[in-house]
Amino acid sequence: MPELLTILPPPEQRKRLHRELRVPLDVRLPSPPTALLKLQRLFRDPNVNFRKLADAIALDPAISASVLRLARSPLFGLARPPRTLVQAVASIGIAELERMVLTQLAVQTLAASPPALELFLQEAYATALIARSLCRRHEPLLDPGLAWPAGLLYDIGKLLRLTLKPAEDEEIRRAMLIGACTYTTAEASLSLQDQHLLGASLLYKWQLPLIYVDVALYGEREDPMAWPGTQESLALRRIVSAASSLRGVTRERTSAEERAKNQARAQELLKLGEEAFLAEMAVVYQLLPSVKTLLG
Repeated sequence: MPELLTILPPPEQRKRLHRELRVPLDVRLPSPPTALLKLQRLFRDPNVNFRKLADAIALDPAISASVLRLARSPLFGLARPPRTLVQAVASIGIAELERMVLTQLAVQTLAASPPALELFLQEAYATALIARSLCRRHEPLLDPGLAWPAGLLYDIGKLLRLTLKPAEDEEIRRAMLIGACTYTTAEASLSLQDQHLLGASLLYKWQLPLIYVDVALYGEREDPMAWPGTQESLALRRIVSAASSLRGVTRERTSAEERAKNQARAQELLKLGEEAFLAEMAVVYQLLPSVKTLLG
């Protein structure tokens, strides 16, 4: 990791995030859902076991279906795909399961409608898959299990805006079509609130791990590595930001200029030459069909 990065201890990082997370007065962030709070308490219970977790998750059919789909997907590469929820919980492990369930529940809670959820998950799953793959090759000391939820929650501000201010979301989508540009570019051209600030503020309010708050807040900035963070959050920020950029290269509806910007950003973050970049893109295109499997 470059020496110029500012490494903060976790308590200082919490203080910094608390100072930066300020949302406009006209945006009222929703309270965390009861199901999320209950599961957070359950995961923190030192006496919890696989059966208790499976029983709690089974109360939400959508979440339990997602857990089974993920456990049976190439994401975990299990030799014997689980047939029951208890088997899935045991196969995945409690730490990985906590990340998966809490992030999936957060996303599901915000979805205004099934089509909105599917549209969001198509992009979020792609970013999460790419991030997990990059982590193994470019940050071998970082737990790849962190890359999945961080990638899934990276753009959760878009889903929040769609839920709270659908007219703004429609305006952004229209600008994207007209300008053949990215969401971020359209958002800035309309002088609207940064969706990453909205999303990070929500994650902070819902008491999700600070490392995901950090990635959501800083990952899409012009130089995401210029902002202080813990060593772990800086590494994850680099990986997820690069994953988002690599995903951006594959979007055919954006202009050649936007795709070139995404390529340059990914190459800079991952320190890739042209040949290495093409090799990474080959991996990305191999991963993208898995999104359909995850969506069910």
